[in-house]
Amino acid sequence: MATETPQSRLLEALIFDMDGVLIDSEALHERAKREALKEAGIVVPESLFANYIGRSDKAMIYEIAAAHGLNEQRRAEILDRKHRIYESLEHTLPPVPGAIEFVHWAKSRYRLALATSATNRNREATLKTLQIESMFEVAVDSASFSLPKPSPEVFQIALE
Repeated sequence: MATETPQSRLLEALIFDMDGVLIDSEALHERAKREALKEAGIVVPESLFANYIGRSDKAMIYEIAAAHGLNEQRRAEILDRKHRIYESLEHTLPPVPGAIEFVHWAKSRYRLALATSATNRNREATLKTLQIESMFEVAVDSASFSLPKPSPEVFQIALE
């Protein structure tokens, strides 16, 4: 990390994703979605979760619940339950090894932005827990874009 090359001077800024890059949250997101869906009578096979990695909770829950004939209101209730389960356990989330140190190193060299599919609430809570909330000049979360990943929209907005 400490070695700078002529090419690295061409970079002015870095855009970080949050889940899976700064914090290891995938297992907790899966657990919360699995529990919320199970409470609604839907058991999701392990193989299906892999199809939704990096996509929003809403996309997954709404698609699966719709496939099981649940209406819009019931889908929203399941999503809300998923959020409550996640929030009750998020204090247990570990940072990705080396991520916090890298953010501090990068902050002294580049402008930093965050681009995440997380909710505004989860973004703020995670950055506060990691004690890096002041490190990012720009933070784009699910409240700021309309097209979920894999669309590059969240990163394009952060870049702008």
